Amino acid sequence: LFRREPWRIYCSRSNPGGEPVLCATAFLAGGEDEEGPDRRYMLDRLEADNRAYIQESFRKGRSNLVYVFEDVYGRNAPNASPLTGRTLRICQEIARRFDNAQLDNPWFRSGLSETVYEARGDNGVQVDPRVEALAARAHPATAIATGITIRRALNFTCPARCGIIYGFRRPPRVSDISDGRLKDLAAAAAPTICELGPLSGDSPNALKDCFEDTEPVRLSLRGVFCACACYQIVGGDQDAEVFPLAVFSFPIRSQVQEIPDMRATLAVPVAIQGMVVAVVEVDN
Repeated sequence: LFRREPWRIYCSRSNPGGEPVLCATAFLAGGEDEEGPDRRYMLDRLEADNRAYIQESFRKGRSNLVYVFEDVYGRNAPNASPLTGRTLRICQEIARRFDNAQLDNPWFRSGLSETVYEARGDNGVQVDPRVEALAARAHPATAIATGITIRRALNFTCPARCGIIYGFRRPPRVSDISDGRLKDLAAAAAPTICELGPLSGDSPNALKDCFEDTEPVRLSLRGVFCACACYQIVGGDQDAEVFPLAVFSFPIRSQVQEIPDMRATLAVPVAIQGMVVAVVEVDN
């Protein structure tokens, strides 16, 4: 509930001239997290109710998860209805911790939880050096990815429509963003990814041409009934430190107003120490 996320985005590159946007994410070793299932429930409950309202209300990004959950469902929530079950138990625990002042600042993100970017060079790269230091230590954390969730950006956030997720068998480095190699790979694959949709087939040849010696596998999206597409990129060089993990494409917002998030189980679980997400097209 209160601990930092097991992963952090720590390096990003802007998109001058419409170039792909790249963001690097590293996994942070933190031991067992007993509150992980409750945090997952809180996120799912918030998203299921009214994600647009919540993102708009807390868009400044400083509020932590428990503050948002308490504000929406807790004792002082507007138009609050009687709570039951798991929501009641979590709200009672939040109220107890807040009343006992168990945190220095329980209402807002602080410390590592609040990303602090610093410019690195003059090519648009920004870095949080604290997270960079954690990601570069001798024994980095490894995650076994078994599923994928891609949340559709709303009008008042960065409206990513299509992109590539690169997996890392080592922690990502700032140079992965700044040297331009992943940017060039993303730009070359962008026209194909932007054309993906419900009629693209289970393993389109165009994607195979983008990623050498791979087999794209279309993932079944849970609860999604729109023109979304998500493919896991299976195969390729198993010794490569960086590899294409998945690609995704949402429909154009002007054509489909109600666009849900993508949630899918990977066809093949993968072990990764970080990711880079390349946004290759945005929805204006």
